[in-house]
Amino acid sequence: MAQALGMLIGSKEEAYRSIWKRRSFQRIRLSRYLVSLLLAILILTPCQVYALCAAQDMEGKWINENPDSRSMHRIDIHFPCYDTAGSSGPVATIQVYGVCEPAPCDWGKIPASSTFLSLENNWPQYTRVSTRYQFPHADREIVVLKLSPDRLIVFSGTHFTVDNPEYVDDFSRIDYFKPMNRWIDQLSHPNNPKQGDIFSYWLNVGDQSSLTRIDYTINGTAGTLHTPPYIITFDTCKDSGQYHTNISLLGEAIYADGERVPFSYNNDLTTGKHSREDQDRTFAFYVAEDTDQDLEERNIDRANAFIDEFDSYNESQYFFAEPWFYTTNAIDFANSVDLAISIGHGNHHIFGAGTTDVDLSTTEFGNFVPCHRTGDLEYLAFVSCQTLSDTTIGGTPFWDFWFHNNSNRLDPRPFSGLHMALGFLNDVHFRHWFADDNGSDFLSAFAEKLDDGMKVRTAWLEAADDELPIDSSQNRAGVLYFEEYEHDRLSTVRDDFIFGNPKYGRIWLESY
Repeated sequence: MAQALGMLIGSKEEAYRSIWKRRSFQRIRLSRYLVSLLLAILILTPCQVYALCAAQDMEGKWINENPDSRSMHRIDIHFPCYDTAGSSGPVATIQVYGVCEPAPCDWGKIPASSTFLSLENNWPQYTRVSTRYQFPHADREIVVLKLSPDRLIVFSGTHFTVDNPEYVDDFSRIDYFKPMNRWIDQLSHPNNPKQGDIFSYWLNVGDQSSLTRIDYTINGTAGTLHTPPYIITFDTCKDSGQYHTNISLLGEAIYADGERVPFSYNNDLTTGKHSREDQDRTFAFYVAEDTDQDLEERNIDRANAFIDEFDSYNESQYFFAEPWFYTTNAIDFANSVDLAISIGHGNHHIFGAGTTDVDLSTTEFGNFVPCHRTGDLEYLAFVSCQTLSDTTIGGTPFWDFWFHNNSNRLDPRPFSGLHMALGFLNDVHFRHWFADDNGSDFLSAFAEKLDDGMKVRTAWLEAADDELPIDSSQNRAGVLYFEEYEHDRLSTVRDDFIFGNPKYGRIWLESY
């Protein structure tokens, strides 16, 4: 009977405790909300009345329709919230940015008087504000009238207060202003980036004619954009060190008058890009050379039993095993196929490739290998002793030899997009008679069950149960896998995941 052992980040007790705390918090929050609601009903404060005031069409930031104007570049108008109004409204504020070189100059924020010409839904809609700027050598009268909700006309009169031949006579101007729509948003290419993509943000910017530059940092790397098109490109590939588990973009659009419009975007990168993997369905079989020539030949016969029976995938490779098939050249060997099966000697997280052992804790398989060596492998199988042993070594749980966690996330591990590792927890002892070899029977049965559409993990475990004598000391087949891939068949296509994705959090060892 199969037994399953699962590991979840954090204990169930902690999870239940967290749920209880959240529910308690919701009850407390609800109680406070009810108290606040009762107080609001019983006591109406002036601020609550203020909150009822209507939006003003003149409220906001306005920019001169004439980019070549030598007068005013921009006007900001703000109305306070109020509860009563007559023909003379509340004190508003105006802030003018004059045309200066090299950038618009701030004349300052000052009070302004306001009057209304109409009532809309019983609320006054202010259509005129006026104020006076006093400079060392001149006064400037500003009168702003609303022509429509999206257009203002501004009269400005300049009166020189100092008798100086450098100054010309008093003069007046008329300018028209439109809403200053300053904003920034983005389109991402591709829309849902995955590990390994060359990814770009295409930034769309409001009031582009007044834009000076865009400053940004993306995953800690700073940059500046001065001219359109405003495109920020980032290579998500991992060459070395830590994987990028997300793209974090922070920035500001900086305008000529000094205004800064901040922006930020985040995209998750903990899902592998299965479309990067080739679309062929292939397998490889590697047989370890052995000093015992008879054993080596029997292992070749066992590999042939699988290859002769298996039809679901195309045979891509059939070689004597070499250690670099799993390490430095894995992208061309074990990590270039969908299913890789190896037969030879083994030990705890070790496969004996001929005369050299491969420490599997130093290998990487699947989508999340360093950049430009993205792998294809989903299912990695070892017909060898103890390779999937679940014992603890030197205080290190066996999980840590296979999977990433917080402490080893910068190190190679087999499950870097790998879906399953299949093997044995203890010693493997095949009976070999003159006309019968239960090792060949096991691999032949495994192939048949895969071809019949059985789940991959079930096919491995049931083939062992059907063909091998299993007890506590020998032939205990096992499967390491993520819960996400529990129901995988060879025809299944699923995304790969990296540590940091919630789907990387629950892993299983299932065995007989």
